[in-house]
Amino acid sequence: SFLVASSQSFPELLAYRFLGGWASQMWQVSRLTVIADTGRSGERGRQITGMSALQRTGGLLGPALGGITAAFWGVRIPFVIHGVLAFISVIPSFKLIRETAPPQMPVPDSGRSNGEQEAPYSIRSLLIYPVMVLFTAQLFANFIRGAGGMQGGGPLFLYAVYAYGVDPLTLGLLASITAGVGIPITFAAGHIMDRFGRKAGVVPGTALLGIGMFFLALTASLGWSFLTFSAGFLWINLGMSLMSGSMQTMGSDV
Repeated sequence: SFLVASSQSFPELLAYRFLGGWASQMWQVSRLTVIADTGRSGERGRQITGMSALQRTGGLLGPALGGITAAFWGVRIPFVIHGVLAFISVIPSFKLIRETAPPQMPVPDSGRSNGEQEAPYSIRSLLIYPVMVLFTAQLFANFIRGAGGMQGGGPLFLYAVYAYGVDPLTLGLLASITAGVGIPITFAAGHIMDRFGRKAGVVPGTALLGIGMFFLALTASLGWSFLTFSAGFLWINLGMSLMSGSMQTMGSDV
């Protein structure tokens, strides 16, 4: 974040944002792994969606404050503030989170097949039908998530700036409103999955996403107003909230 704030060219900005995205995914996967290591099947949906909801709670005021900060002090300042908060967030990770990785038990040589002399794990363990189906579903779901921009607006925010000329403050407020509406839905989705099954969260959520993206395509092709676009943006974020953490929960189950 500090490097982004000091970047002087667009390629440099992209490189630093790539590093930030890499680090963010490491943070996300590690938290999911802790839940997968310690959570029980009947509670895993609520734990994972609770984590997602708390993350969106943190994003409730963040975009609005970032938009206000950028509007009054420049677009670099929010990245400086973000970097400071990221360093502060490291402290509870050291103090509160215990290592959950199971101990690596040595595998006798007699139990190993050719090509598995170094470690018992093999990539072939992932090439099974349930895992491949889950990977495929996650791939297609992320196509919509990426376009819809569950966090931060993504390409839809770029479109809003290009098509309607909205400012950072408006984008920040729009992101905060959608996060505020979606947080209770995300909490509820975990209870629904643990009570009624994973499909009860995944199927309605993906259906809403598909219909919502089609609606946004209509707003673009027919030149509808920014208010209509905002309604579509809220729509797809509600669908994302309903299925937030669902794929991760199913992955932990598998």
